[in-house]
Amino acid sequence: MASYRKVPSGKWEVTVEIGTHNRKRKSKRFKTKKEAQQWSASMELKKRDGLIIAAKNYTLKDLLAEWLKEYVSDKSPTTYDGYKMIAKTHILPVLGKVKLKDLHSRHLKNYTNEKSEDGKINGAGGLSGTTLLYHYYVFSSAFKYARKWGIMNHNPLDKIDPPKKNDYKAEYLSKEQMEHLLKTAEKVNEWTYNFIYIAFKTGMRRGEILGLKWPDIEFNRKKISVVNNIVKTNADTALEKSPKSEDGIRPIIVSDDVINLLKNIRNKQLERKKISGFEDNNYVFCMDDGSKVIPRTAYNRYTKVFKAAELTNFNFKSLRHTHATYMLQAGQGCIPKLFKKDWGIHQLK
Repeated sequence: MASYRKVPSGKWEVTVEIGTHNRKRKSKRFKTKKEAQQWSASMELKKRDGLIIAAKNYTLKDLLAEWLKEYVSDKSPTTYDGYKMIAKTHILPVLGKVKLKDLHSRHLKNYTNEKSEDGKINGAGGLSGTTLLYHYYVFSSAFKYARKWGIMNHNPLDKIDPPKKNDYKAEYLSKEQMEHLLKTAEKVNEWTYNFIYIAFKTGMRRGEILGLKWPDIEFNRKKISVVNNIVKTNADTALEKSPKSEDGIRPIIVSDDVINLLKNIRNKQLERKKISGFEDNNYVFCMDDGSKVIPRTAYNRYTKVFKAAELTNFNFKSLRHTHATYMLQAGQGCIPKLFKKDWGIHQLK
């Protein structure tokens, strides 16, 4: 049963019972009585569905399950998957059965120490400070959620300092390695070769390349406009979104070889369009039927090339770092001398 009262500030305060076997209450204030009633109704549904239980029986596993469903599910699919993986793969096997009322700072301190020494799933050593910082974010956000909803009355992180990030050193491929990677990609398939080539020559991210559409390309001006981004959903499908920040929306001036490659892709798509079953959705990189490419599909394709080239210590992000490094070395906003005859790579016509 909820109770309402108007406080001196003019706001409406509502108090609800959130415990199932005790008289634990939760109060909150709203500008209007209608907002207070809506919140009260949502709390009643949570209680009915078992999302709010007696705090004395609540385990960390219970908390993380509710937190993922009620709070993290509204975040981006990438954020949700990352936090879910940390919770399921790392935290729950170690601390999942611990009741919140018994959870103390020493549990979290011991957890961090153990993971830093031997935390990798493949048994290859400990997790880095940067990785453990994401674990810290999971704990911090989940405990904040628990305090907000009256599930916890203490924060075990109060005495724990956040792990320190490791200094990150971006790896880039040498000219010989880049040449070898592209030659290997040519042998695998044309789609992957084109994808890696564009990433290297433009510095675009995976989602930006997957979201690239023909109207975004000005062939005469040799200009690409980055305005779309393809991300995966929780169901591992493709979703088109705008880049995360305004900095992500940007123009890129490209060289003749990139323009020639893009023209070649377009001409082949127009040929496929004459065949039934191809729907032109304007994507530069698409599936055989013209539909969006799921990020996981692209990942599997280019990872196969890195493995075939025996360059597994690099990844797709390395192409972006390689592009940036060579731009700095060239002292300008393009890469004019990378594909000369001394590379042994044919010029695209």
